[in-house]
Amino acid sequence: MADRSERIMVTGACGRKGSEVTMALRERVGAENVVAVGHKGEPSSTLLEGGPYEAVDVCDFQALDRLVVERGVDVIYHLSGICAAAEEREPRLTWNANVKGLLNVLEVARVRGLSRVFVESPDSDAGSGVPASRSFDASNEPLTMSGIAALVGRALGRHYARAYGLDVRGLHSSGDDASEAEPIGLHCGS
Repeated sequence: MADRSERIMVTGACGRKGSEVTMALRERVGAENVVAVGHKGEPSSTLLEGGPYEAVDVCDFQALDRLVVERGVDVIYHLSGICAAAEEREPRLTWNANVKGLLNVLEVARVRGLSRVFVESPDSDAGSGVPASRSFDASNEPLTMSGIAALVGRALGRHYARAYGLDVRGLHSSGDDASEAEPIGLHCGS
């Protein structure tokens, strides 16, 4: 669960899941402690009026890093990414948003000593609209760009947990509660 003293950043805050998580966290820890971050989507008036908002592309490492430093962020909820509707039409865009964006978030968290990073659960559809059963075949081989990105994302989370001790947790698609989050770095065998 989020601590009232933590400063939280939510990427993808203009999306359905991101806006829900942002508003729930603002209620829980205070609006001033939750920075909503969007890039492509238009923020709702509720999101804009409910607390701090910044337009930042997660693929821009320097801008992301600057925001974390300026806002004193301790925890990131990374919920931005490309959905299934665009993934096969624009595979490079999907890769950049879903993989490069995650790598930038993890790297900023590592460099700045953040306490935790929450990401869409690698076992869910990762916000893609594609059920897990369609993202991966029976042998866990990705069939779609979002499936490939989810596989890479899971590996990145494990790597940052093992190599740098970063607490990377997967949020289940059912809620915004950090108590539902599982440590990704602990699901990787020996």
